[in-house]
Amino acid sequence: MKPRLPILSFVLLLLVLQAFQAFNQQISFNRVPPPDGNTFEWVTGFTQDLNGYMWIATDYGLYQFDGFRFNHYVHEPLNPNSLAENPVESVYADTDGTLCVGTLGAGLDRFDRVKGIFTHFHLDANHPASLGNDKVKTILRDKQGILWIGTHGGEIKVESTEGEGSEFIILLNSTFKI
Repeated sequence: MKPRLPILSFVLLLLVLQAFQAFNQQISFNRVPPPDGNTFEWVTGFTQDLNGYMWIATDYGLYQFDGFRFNHYVHEPLNPNSLAENPVESVYADTDGTLCVGTLGAGLDRFDRVKGIFTHFHLDANHPASLGNDKVKTILRDKQGILWIGTHGGEIKVESTEGEGSEFIILLNSTFKI
């Protein structure tokens, strides 16, 4: 029984040394300057899509970063297929490739990467299944596949899509007070 104790002690010592080595690792950060001489003073959200691209929501619009260079998406007043508004509050890359963008006052955008266009979803008082507020704070999908849209107005929108290119369908429109 005694010969096993030194072997066990030696193995335990190796495991402890490995743990200390893991704590001693240096973590380095690489600063990625934004294009166009702008600064990322107000980053409000970011996500990574299925292709590995990083999407960054800022006061100056939406940025796509491929690891080397940026694409910058902004609101163009004469282009109805551009981003709805430059202050972007949230961004969500879905598992089906859909990119949803929440703006600070122009509702929700869905980006079609193939066509390079944005489809806009706004508050419409005459349509009960529209957004209840155009200030979209957060976007996420739960385990059941329901897309949740949280707005500045306190409303939580639960939405789902029915196939490619379909409109969002509102399933629930509730106001929560905390």
